Amino acid sequence: PDFEVKRVVFASDFTVESVPVYQKALKLFRTWDTKVHLVYINLPHVKFKSTREIKQETDAFLRIAHHGEIPEDIKVDHINDYTVEEGLYYYAEDRDANLIALPTHGRQGLAHFFQGSIGEDLANRAGLPVMTFKM
Repeated sequence: PDFEVKRVVFASDFTVESVPVYQKALKLFRTWDTKVHLVYINLPHVKFKSTREIKQETDAFLRIAHHGEIPEDIKVDHINDYTVEEGLYYYAEDRDANLIALPTHGRQGLAHFFQGSIGEDLANRAGLPVMTFKM
């Protein structure tokens, strides 16, 4: 009953297909007057990207999402870790977050079996609420 969302971590791969989800999430979080921490988790074994590549991609994403002008209060942190779940959990802990949010493809059946769900894995282990936004 005392739960308040004051600090949220929003994780994304910052691809163009994620722009509508990001915009929807940001709109919701702003109605709650929430501090939003954006994060990209860089994995060593899955499409590892250099700092420069990540910055270029996230800047392009933010320019699209914010119609050309990136607000000064919007910044993406880049975290290197072995799994998305671990990276998100520790990043959220460092930010004293009340909530972790991320886009999801909402896979079911065989796709879910073979590819799994980061949101589900995170919710099962994080120790704080996880909110997913369907892409």
